[in-house]
Amino acid sequence: MPRLNRNLLDAIKFLLPFFAFLSVFIIYPMIASFYYTLNDIHLSDLKPAFIGLDNYIKLFRDSLFIRALYQTLSYLVFHTAVGVPLGLAIALLFNTEFKGRAAARVCLLIPWATPPIVAAVMFFIMFNPGFGPVIYTLEQFNLVPHKFSIFANPDLALFGLAVVSLWKSAPLFAFIFLSALQNIPIETLESAKIYGSSQFAIMRRITIPFLKPTIAVNSILSCILALAGTQAFDLVMGITQGGPAYRTYMLYFLAWHTAFPWDKLGYGSTIAYIVTIVAVLFAMAFLRIWYKR
Repeated sequence: MPRLNRNLLDAIKFLLPFFAFLSVFIIYPMIASFYYTLNDIHLSDLKPAFIGLDNYIKLFRDSLFIRALYQTLSYLVFHTAVGVPLGLAIALLFNTEFKGRAAARVCLLIPWATPPIVAAVMFFIMFNPGFGPVIYTLEQFNLVPHKFSIFANPDLALFGLAVVSLWKSAPLFAFIFLSALQNIPIETLESAKIYGSSQFAIMRRITIPFLKPTIAVNSILSCILALAGTQAFDLVMGITQGGPAYRTYMLYFLAWHTAFPWDKLGYGSTIAYIVTIVAVLFAMAFLRIWYKR
């Protein structure tokens, strides 16, 4: 057997498990779920009735879907606009020399490594109006009304979920930024300092341009986490369960709730596909705008 064919055969053997996993857990579910979007199908009987694009047309007449779309986009914008700069600020702090920096970096891993559902339960207990230590402390200083609950407030519940998500996401963004900061050529920074450049000028002229691809990566990652990551589902499930008054329903949670508890698998799959389309469009638009600049 020729050497090239033998190498190709060996490569196929090594890649076969990967393609098998990809086919079973990603490609097949995507094809099956798209088929479900074209059918009226319920978990109770799993008998599809072909309806074409009716599920997609129904979305734009569904007030709950419109609310969930608006809330998801608001959550996404806040999560990205605050989380990425916050991660950069943390990375810049941890990139400087100070006593205990190694221990601080280890502690920074804790929020990122905490499972989202554990973080949800933890914050639910901490901010519980009945026995939460945070709310109790704020009440003692008359900073909040008695029995105040951020997650039961229709105007603040979504903001509260975004803060919990940032507690988990910002350290991840910080570590990605930190790895990029450590790759900036030290000679460039030292030359700028020798020629009298201020820290602000170094940041604007050297650091930020060098971090441009990393900012794009973190922004897209933030988009994915806010749209369809575990933080867009586990936090809602563990803290508010969509309430109060549907104010924390987001697309990913709505897709699950529609497909399973409400027994509308076809319609729920349609919402899930919309989540995918929104994520792809957001990433493409962001990359186009960012690199065009």
